[in-house]
Amino acid sequence: MNHPKKTLLSTLIASACASFMAATPSAYAQEPQSETPKNLEVIVVSSTRTGTDLASTSAAVTALSAKALADSGITDPTNLQDQAPNISIDRAGSSGLQITIRGVSSTDNTEKGDPSAAFLQDGVYIARPQAQEVSFFDLDQVEILRGPQGTLYGRNATAGLINVISAKPTIDEMYGSFDATLGDYGRRQATAMLNAPISDKAAIRAAINVDRRDTYLNKHPESTYDIDPGKDNMSARLSGFFELSDDVSLLVRGDYSSIEGSARSDVKLSNFYDVLNTFPPESGKGVNPTYIADQKSSDELRTVGWQDTMQRTNDNSTWGAMAELNWTINSQLTMTYLGSYREFTRREDNVTGYLGSVVLPFGIIDISNPQLFHGDYEQSSNELRFTYVTDSMNLQGGIYSFSEESAVKFLIYQGEEGQDGYIFGFPQDPTKSDSVAIFGQGSFDLSDKLSLTAGARYTQDEKSRVGAVVNHVTLEEELNFTYDPVTNPIPDSLNNAEVDYNELTWKLGLDYDINDDTLLYGLISTGYKAGGFNDGCIEGMQDCNSPLPEEAVYYDPETLTAYELGLKLDLDNGLRTFINVFHYDYQDLQLSNVSEICGGSCQVTSNAGKAEVDGIELESRYYITAYDKLNVALTWLNAEYTDYQLNDTVNLKGEKLNRSPEYTAIVSYQHIFELGNGADIEFDISSRWSDEYSILSTSSVSQFVQPSFRKTDVALTYRAPERDWYVQAYVKNIEDELTISNASFGPAFPGLVDGTLTFSDPRTAGVRFGLEF
Repeated sequence: MNHPKKTLLSTLIASACASFMAATPSAYAQEPQSETPKNLEVIVVSSTRTGTDLASTSAAVTALSAKALADSGITDPTNLQDQAPNISIDRAGSSGLQITIRGVSSTDNTEKGDPSAAFLQDGVYIARPQAQEVSFFDLDQVEILRGPQGTLYGRNATAGLINVISAKPTIDEMYGSFDATLGDYGRRQATAMLNAPISDKAAIRAAINVDRRDTYLNKHPESTYDIDPGKDNMSARLSGFFELSDDVSLLVRGDYSSIEGSARSDVKLSNFYDVLNTFPPESGKGVNPTYIADQKSSDELRTVGWQDTMQRTNDNSTWGAMAELNWTINSQLTMTYLGSYREFTRREDNVTGYLGSVVLPFGIIDISNPQLFHGDYEQSSNELRFTYVTDSMNLQGGIYSFSEESAVKFLIYQGEEGQDGYIFGFPQDPTKSDSVAIFGQGSFDLSDKLSLTAGARYTQDEKSRVGAVVNHVTLEEELNFTYDPVTNPIPDSLNNAEVDYNELTWKLGLDYDINDDTLLYGLISTGYKAGGFNDGCIEGMQDCNSPLPEEAVYYDPETLTAYELGLKLDLDNGLRTFINVFHYDYQDLQLSNVSEICGGSCQVTSNAGKAEVDGIELESRYYITAYDKLNVALTWLNAEYTDYQLNDTVNLKGEKLNRSPEYTAIVSYQHIFELGNGADIEFDISSRWSDEYSILSTSSVSQFVQPSFRKTDVALTYRAPERDWYVQAYVKNIEDELTISNASFGPAFPGLVDGTLTFSDPRTAGVRFGLEF
C-alpha cells in the first residue's frame, strides 16, 4: 500500500540526515570537535514576562534573534513561517496580516472582529492587522508562542502570539548601521540606525526604514490604471533608555509609519481552480473545485482577471508611543509599568471590488463595483505588574486595561448613479472595545527537580457599535430611517449593538528537571476570545428597518482548553531538541465568511460549534562543528471540526480546519567558510515542505484544496574581516510556488460564478548589503 504523504516527509528527513553526514567529515577536519561552535547563541525569551533561557522555558516557543533573522533573510513577518513550525502568516490584501497557529485563526479583521493570534510589538498588543507589518526593522528578537496565552497575556491569544521586540538603546558606546536590499519586482528596502549615549545614564536610538516594491500582480491587458507600487512604506522609530537611579529605569519609544502602495494581492478564483462550472448546491455538500494552477505559468496565475474602473489610491498611516518603567523595590520585588497609545488612519479610495462573472453564450462578463474605506482608530493599553522572586518561587501579578475606539465608513457603489441605493454601505461611529483584567501566576519549587506553576486571569470585555446600513444617492446625504415611497424608497437601517462578557482563564503545569540538560513539563491551560456582533439590528429596536434574528447578529465567546506535554534537551555536544505533544478542545470556535444576510455582501462571524486539535512538534538545532549548523522542524497536525452544523442539512464534522496541513517539515543548513584574511563566507539553505491543506467555502459548502508543495530559500553572505560590512545574494522560493492564502466565491446571486483568491509571494531574488560604524 502506498503512503505518499509519509514518503514525502521521510524523504525530507533523509535529505537532512544526508546533508549532516556529508558535512561532518570536512567540517571536523577544519576545526577540532571540542571547540565551542561559532554560531552558538544563548537565547533569552520573555514569554514568561521575565527573562528565561529558551531551553529551560516550559512553553512551546520559537525565538529568532537578530542574527538568525539576518542569516535567514527575514525582512517581514510573512517569512517567519519558513523558520517556525505550525504557523502560517499571510497577507490578506487590505485586511492586513492573517496569522494561523496550529490550525487556528480568524479572518474577521474588521473593527468589530478580533484575531485568534495576538500580535505584539515590544509587549504591546497591536489591534489592527493592517498596521502590523511595518514594525519589522531594527529588531532584537522575535518570539512565537504556540498555544493559549490566557494567563500572562490574555487578550485574543487563544491560538498563541507573536512578539516583535525592537532593539533597545545601549549606553556603552555610539554606533550605527545601514542595510539595504535591491531586488526584482523593483524592490528597494533600506534601514538606517544610530545609537547614541547622551550621558553615562541615558542613551537614544533612532531607526528609519523604507520598504518599496512593485506589485506581484500583472495588470489586466485592457486596464488603463496603475497598480504599482504594491508596497510603499516608510517607518521611523525613536527610543530612549534612562537609568533614573540605581533601582529605576525607563524605556520610551515613539514610532510613525506611512503605509501606501496598492496592497493588491487578489486574482480570480478561476486562475487557480476550475470554478466556472461549479455552482453552490441547493442542499448538501458541494464538490471541491478542481485545482488547475499546476497547468499554468506564474505569469498567468498572477494576472488580474478584471478591469479596474478607476485609479485606486491608498493613504494609510499609524503612529504610537509607549513607555516601560521598571523599579527594583528590593532584591526580591520588582514593579513594571507598560503603557501605550496608538492611532491608525486608513484611507483606501476607488477600490474596484470584483463580485464574479456571468457566463453568456457570447462570452464572460465580469461584474465589479467601486468601493471606499475610511477608518480612524485609537487604542490605548496599560499594564501594572509586580514580580516577587526567591530561591524557591517566582510570583507575578497585576492589572491590565485595553481600549480601542474607531470611526469607519465602508461604501460600495452599485446600480446607476443618481438612483436611491447607488451608495450602499456601513458608516459606524463609534465602535468601541474595552477590556479589563486582573492576573497572577506563580512557580513553586516542590523539590530540587520538581516545580509547580499555577496562574489565573479574570477578564471583562465590553463591545459596542453605533452605526447604520445606508442606501443613498450621494455621499452627502443625511441618515434617514423613515420610509417614503417617493423621497426615501429605501430607508436606512440601524446598525447598533452592545455586548459584554467575562471569563476566568487559568494555567496549571509541572516541570521536572530530569538532569541538567533535560526538562520535562506538562501543562493544562485555557484561552478565551470575547464574543461580538455582526452588521444588522434586532427586531423591535427603533429605526431597525432590516431586522435580523438575534443569532444572526451576535456570536458567543470562543474558549479553548489545551493539554500539552513537552521535552527540552540542551546537550553539551551542541544538540538542542524540543518536542511538544498537544491536544486542544475548542468550544464555540469563531469562524468568518462572506454572507448576504445583511442585505449585501458583508463579513459575518458565527460560532462553528466544536473542534479538536492534536499535534506533535519537533524542533532540533544541531551545531555540528564550529562551522556547521543544522535545523530541523517536523510537525504532525490533526485539526478538525467535531461539530459544525453549517446549515439545516450539512454538518462538517470530521472536516479539517483551514490552513492545517497534516505534515510539515522545515530543514535548514548553514556552513561558514573562513578565508585567510579573517573574512568569511556563509552559505544558508532552507527548505519547507507542506502537506496539502484546505480553505472552507461556506457559500458553496466545499473546500479549496492547496496541494502539497515545497519552497526553498538560498543565501550566500560575505562578511568583511572586521565584520563591519557584508554583502549577501539571495533567492527565495526557488520553486516559484504560489500557494493560496485566502479564497472565496462571490455573492450567491443567480448566474454569478467565480470569486477572488490571494496567494503567497512568488520567487524573488536580490542583493543585500550593509555596514556598521
